[in-house]
Amino acid sequence: MDHMILVSGKWKVEKTKWLFEVDNDQGSIIVSANDDTRFEDFVKIIFEDYGVDFAENDLELRYLFPKQNLHNQSINTPPMKIGNDRQFHAFLGVCKVENVRLCVEFKLKKIVGEGAGEDQKQPIHGDDSLSEDEEDTDEEGDRFDYCDDSDGATSDDENFTT
Repeated sequence: MDHMILVSGKWKVEKTKWLFEVDNDQGSIIVSANDDTRFEDFVKIIFEDYGVDFAENDLELRYLFPKQNLHNQSINTPPMKIGNDRQFHAFLGVCKVENVRLCVEFKLKKIVGEGAGEDQKQPIHGDDSLSEDEEDTDEEGDRFDYCDDSDGATSDDENFTT
């Protein structure tokens, strides 16, 4: 079994650099896994070891690819996401040759909207829509776009349906 350090917190981007802000309350844990470990089982272990309720929270697992392996990539390449068995086993392969920290981000699940015939997710903390009189008060740094283009455009600027 290989041991991995997992750190709880949130990803942020400052200019072109990705930073991970550690949640000091949750902190770090060490977990064992190997090639026989299934991603689903690994996720259950994380919820159990952190003492977080999986019914109320979603989990995002991300890591920064080792810098020496990113020499052909842009400096602002976002952290690698682990969301299935294939990605998890690729991460395990990287861990065999490099010491890589796995970053864990817990997010409150969104509830299913009532009266809707399909699974529509809505935020727990109320209505996020803005009326015409309300102003969007997001400050710089509160959110960021993963897909900024080098020309300053965002992924919202392009019409991919044409």
